[in-house]
Amino acid sequence: MKKTMFILGVIAAIAAAAMTGCQLELNNTEDRASVGGYAVKSIEISGGTKSFVIGNTFTKGDLKVIAHSYNPAEDAAGVEVTDYTVSIAEGRKFDKIGTKEVVVTYKGFTAKYSVEVTNAVKSIAVNPSSAKTKFYALKGEVFGFESNGLIVTATYSDNTSKEISEYKIDISALNSVTASGKYAVTVKYSDTITTSYYVDVTVVTDAGWTGSATSAAWWTDMGGASDAKVEAGAVVSSKFTVNSATTSNWCQLPCVVLRSENGAGTEYVVVRGDNFGWGGSYEGCELSSDWNFDEFCSWTNGATCTVSVINWGNGTAEVRYDLEKGGTTHFQYYKNIAVNADVFFRLKGDAGTSITFAE
Repeated sequence: MKKTMFILGVIAAIAAAAMTGCQLELNNTEDRASVGGYAVKSIEISGGTKSFVIGNTFTKGDLKVIAHSYNPAEDAAGVEVTDYTVSIAEGRKFDKIGTKEVVVTYKGFTAKYSVEVTNAVKSIAVNPSSAKTKFYALKGEVFGFESNGLIVTATYSDNTSKEISEYKIDISALNSVTASGKYAVTVKYSDTITTSYYVDVTVVTDAGWTGSATSAAWWTDMGGASDAKVEAGAVVSSKFTVNSATTSNWCQLPCVVLRSENGAGTEYVVVRGDNFGWGGSYEGCELSSDWNFDEFCSWTNGATCTVSVINWGNGTAEVRYDLEKGGTTHFQYYKNIAVNADVFFRLKGDAGTSITFAE
């Protein structure tokens, strides 16, 4: 009898809630937390200051918290939220050296990251032996710059040393290169703690193509009336803005054709900007790129592209696509292309390929 009365009471409560327009709150945290009216299923964090000097107080820096909900219309990026809390077991003032765990909480969901508490840094040193130190410049701009592999070591006030990743790269010295030579790249830990290393920059020859070119069909010449000759040991480049608005990878960027004569002779290879090609020398060449092909067409539209052909003078050539858009870069390279002494190159388009050469 008591069990029956209890069940009837629950049913009555639910009915009353429905009649008054109220919602019953479930005890599950996931159901209580919501973004835009949809339950949150997870959170992720990025950024945040990762290094502190002993005696300093914790600061969030550029910490970003993203909530992912069950909203079917929400994209993979999620929604950034700001009403989260941060806690550290040992308190926000760091009085001991070591690794500390930071706990970020948003509506019952947590994510963690670690920060390092050290003595004060008194100097830094850089080892570029594993980093790329040879670059090319066209029309005063260095293209394809990267610092991957750079090793930066900090020396602390107690004379201990450790490799660090909290530094910034300043390449302002490369902003207007007009002559081949060595140029300084500055590595900054702070405004007062810096060091430098040098890179070799080669000013390359411009192919000389100007104006705009739009292809209505496959194998349309894009550029001037003739191929660009790349002599042994030389680099010839062409810089342009991509105006293509197609949905096909092979139409977005012009192909590069390498051959032994101007407009004729042996066709060494044809390569595209999307990691594909053909021809007698294609089989033995090395391909590399960093594309995300899910966004290839949309990202390349509006990007600045520099196509370069390097004739190494040892029977091999290299084709490089270096692209930049909104501070983000991507590349497509083809190395070890077998060629004879003379190399001529040309840009060819497919239906919808559209570019504007840099002046």
